[in-house]
Parts: sequence; C-alpha cells; structure tokens
Amino acid sequence: MIMAKPAQCLLIVNGEEAIRGTCEFSQHSGDGSFTITGLNGKYFAYVNMEAYGVAQGYWNGAPYVGRAHDNLGRLFREDGCWVNNYASVCAW
Repeated sequence: MIMAKPAQCLLIVNGEEAIRGTCEFSQHSGDGSFTITGLNGKYFAYVNMEAYGVAQGYWNGAPYVGRAHDNLGRLFREDGCWVNNYASVCAW
C-alpha cells in the first residue's frame, strides 16, 4: 500500500503552475518513482523512473480528471525536481 505524506511541491507544465505549496507525496517503489497530488485534488503528476537520473512524467492535464494520461515527456533530475523544456515536477 502506498502511503502519502505531506511535502512541498511544484508542478509547472508549459509555463503554467498547476501545483505550488503543500501537497501529498507518495513513493511508488524502491526505484524512486513517485506521485505528487495537490491538496485540493485538482492536479497530480507521476514520475516513473527509467534509469538513474532519467524518468517519464505524466499528469492529469485537466482539473479533477482521475487519470494521468497526459505525457510530460522524459524528465531529468535537477536537485529536488525532474525537468525538461516543457515541465517541472518537484517535491521537497
């Protein structure tokens, strides 16, 4: 069972902030994959590890949609964030 814990998060997609501030952080497995969910449940994002320092990102794309079908693309680790030219998914 995945246990969510509070964290400080940031989700930026195409220059727009979807999540900023306290969120729920859930680690998926020992490989570092995780989910962040805004406290209002409006947006969430998955970061799924591919290899060390490389992941694939997904998010729900529209408010309150319950599936993360919108691809954020390949993300690369930068401190507490996973980023590319289109998106940033951060959790501290």
